[in-house]
Amino acid sequence: MPYRYLQPLAEQLAAFGQPVAILDLETTGGHLERDRITEIAFLRFENGAVSAVEQLVNPQIPISRFVAELTGISDDTVAGAPTLSQCLPQILPQLRGSLLIAHNSRFDYTMLQQECRRHGFAFGAPALCSVQLSRKLYPQQRKHSLDSIIERHQINVRGRHRALADVEALAQYLQAALAEHGAERWQNTAESLLNPQRLPAGISTALRDDLSAFGDGYGVSVWYGHDGAVGAVHSHRQAFRETVRLLHRQPDAVARLQFLPAAGSLHSHALRIALLAEHRLPPPEENTGCHSIEWFAGAPAGSLKARVRPLLSGWREHAPTGVFKHPKAAKRSLQQWAQDSGLCPTLLGILPHTLPAGAPCPAALAGGCSPACARQDFDLHERSARRALPALPRGIWPAAGRLRIRETDPVSGRSAVMVCDSGALLTDNGRWYTDAALLAAFQEAFKQRGPHLEIESDNDQAA
Repeated sequence: MPYRYLQPLAEQLAAFGQPVAILDLETTGGHLERDRITEIAFLRFENGAVSAVEQLVNPQIPISRFVAELTGISDDTVAGAPTLSQCLPQILPQLRGSLLIAHNSRFDYTMLQQECRRHGFAFGAPALCSVQLSRKLYPQQRKHSLDSIIERHQINVRGRHRALADVEALAQYLQAALAEHGAERWQNTAESLLNPQRLPAGISTALRDDLSAFGDGYGVSVWYGHDGAVGAVHSHRQAFRETVRLLHRQPDAVARLQFLPAAGSLHSHALRIALLAEHRLPPPEENTGCHSIEWFAGAPAGSLKARVRPLLSGWREHAPTGVFKHPKAAKRSLQQWAQDSGLCPTLLGILPHTLPAGAPCPAALAGGCSPACARQDFDLHERSARRALPALPRGIWPAAGRLRIRETDPVSGRSAVMVCDSGALLTDNGRWYTDAALLAAFQEAFKQRGPHLEIESDNDQAA
């Protein structure tokens, strides 16, 4: 056994209750979106056995001279190597369901996760950062780079900046720290740094298998109950990690899980809403915390009136008329719009107080109101109000009417198109849906507009 010297570490890692992979990537650089993997290596620990995987990868982009000199991996080195899309079908089955340990795991994990997404593979896993572990176990030390750790523990390295050599050095460090601090402290410290934390005890093998198929980007998790029916649907930014955290709060609420990837935040909510409708699940909450303007036929018969009402979660036949964070803001906007449009506030029913029966319109007494008010012509009032509707303020919604939004995943290039208006999404059944989570996603998206979010008016289609 070539890694017999790591047997004490192998026995300790078994305490995690799942396979462990000590991982390192070599890349064309440190930019998570622009750079690519050139080599992947890991030591896999399972049931006391240790196996090694080492694979050069053709990144399909040039390797800079600096990186080539640092790692020894040049364009010529990887010219005959397989691409990552060719490697992943063999590599991912050995990583799925494992705990990943890496030095600065945020970089290695994020790079691997995004590269998988780029090539159409879902991947998510718990991770342990050995930099953080070093800081916890050796707080008296100022430096925690791999070079510093190698020097501190006098570790023999057969070639720095090659992936498997760095993995072997990291494994020797983990074993040295285990010997110095003892199994209990080492394990407790490592457990405290897991991201996300270990799955709850008693989680079934079926659920573990379902989770191993999750990606850790945007998407939805579909929760099946013990009766086989869908009991809940959640939208996610980091699907794997967020689902594990939800399982800790609801460990007995699910028998199986399913993951559906999304192009981005808005698309993840669109998928969630479509599944809510398909499985006839209720909206997540009654009130969105916002308000909108509601139109209705009041008295006298046929008189079009307006009022400000809480914007409730769920489906509706028409998009809301604006979306306002506070009712006072909605009322002020409504009153200003009526004044600017020459509409009668009394006929609209938007006076700040209720008039006695038969009392004249205060606006008319103050110097004149609309022709509809003077004649008490309710048909004219309604026609005038409807003509003025496009000018009605929309509150926090950034457009006067429908928007067609194309959201694109900058990593995979996958895109989705959604039609939206005043915080609501047009669903496949022709109805509109809104809730607090969707409203928050809209607000975040409009703040962070970029090439991944194309927004254009859809009012022609609305007409």
